[in-house]
Amino acid sequence: MIEEKGYIRKILIDKSTIHAFIFFIVTFLTSIFITNFYILGDQFHYIEFYESSKDLSLLDTYILQLTSIGSADPGYSLIIWLFSDLVSKNLLISLANALLALLLFKILRKFKYPTWFFVGMLLSFYMFVLFFAAERLKFAAIVILVAFFYKNFFTRAFIILLASLFHAQSLFALALIGIHAVTRKNLLPNIFKFGNFLAFIFIASFISIFLMFAYEFIYEKFIAYTSYDFLSLAKPIALGSISLIFMRDKLFALSCFIFFLVTCFILGTDRIIMMQFIFTMLFLDHRDKNQVLVLSTLFLYLFLKNLDFIYKIFLCGEGFLCTAY
Repeated sequence: MIEEKGYIRKILIDKSTIHAFIFFIVTFLTSIFITNFYILGDQFHYIEFYESSKDLSLLDTYILQLTSIGSADPGYSLIIWLFSDLVSKNLLISLANALLALLLFKILRKFKYPTWFFVGMLLSFYMFVLFFAAERLKFAAIVILVAFFYKNFFTRAFIILLASLFHAQSLFALALIGIHAVTRKNLLPNIFKFGNFLAFIFIASFISIFLMFAYEFIYEKFIAYTSYDFLSLAKPIALGSISLIFMRDKLFALSCFIFFLVTCFILGTDRIIMMQFIFTMLFLDHRDKNQVLVLSTLFLYLFLKNLDFIYKIFLCGEGFLCTAY
């Protein structure tokens, strides 16, 4: 009987591995196909940068990155320097997309999310923006997902710090796991325990440094509040509401809601909303049956929005600014 159970368990593991392999291959092949069409917009400059980086030193690649795409993220320079002489850009991006999909699948399986949940995320507008438009953020997202395989706060924090080498926005993820470390242990009454106190100091320092550097920008935002497009905050409010309803840790959900609302107000929703979407999905209580209808509706909306994004790529060479229709 034990051998039989072991055999059944082995079959289940193999089935999960097969699913992971299928999603990896499908994402890779889809990416190979679509990247051939996405050649304009920001991608025009990224393609030019990739081709121009061949045979350059790492330092020259970084300098070229500063001037050609206006990015100072050294991790992205390292990736381009390592691979530009070895493979085509489309192949590199397709492999990165497949790896991102694989890691997401493994994490969701680790926390026992149903397969339909993963498919809904995979086919969503925000994932496809990560796949084909937000290139540096994609590599940062890969590193951030690796951090989710570790439970220790400081291990996660270190890995996410590495992710910030690919995109500075990763530092927001650092703040979020700090908030999670505080709220999930109910640290307010236990703040002076050593580990809890370190987490609290870490978060407070991050917020203080951010406010110090962003003070003038925040002040200008508040001065100009009368002309601000508050409708753009509808997306973070909608995702925040879902998190408040379906996250088990309500204090963490409320903290994330406020955090994303403030950052979207200050920095705009375009890229922040992608991080909010991924974090909201990863921390939902997937055992709550009441969320199926809400999430199915959300995934359907994001899938239809994604179809429009893909159509624009085929029609105009990029997924955002398309005047051909």
